[in-house]
Amino acid sequence: MEQVSRSAATSNVTQPLSKLSKNPKDLWTLWKEFEFGIDGGKAAKDYTSHERGANKCLYSVRKVFWDIVKKMISNGYTSDSAIDRIYLVYGRGKSNSNIIKELRTDTKAGIDRLHLY
Repeated sequence: MEQVSRSAATSNVTQPLSKLSKNPKDLWTLWKEFEFGIDGGKAAKDYTSHERGANKCLYSVRKVFWDIVKKMISNGYTSDSAIDRIYLVYGRGKSNSNIIKELRTDTKAGIDRLHLY
């Protein structure tokens, strides 16, 4: 009878990475990271609470953007048109960080520049 080492049998199984990108180039990449994952990583929408905690800072900052895009999709936008609208309202020349800061500030203050509600 052949014996198989448990560690050898499981070492060949690869788990998707659960690490958020440090500097996505644009909001479309940020959405792709949430919806599908990038660079072989797991989609952020599928993270477990443990994985969200391991990426707590980046995840919580980006969550505002992801929630707004999900809301816009539920209101009839496509993800691309939602992101185009965000760029139109908040400024295409701004960095992802600055746009997300403004989204967060507006959300906390109850300001709806995107006319979602």
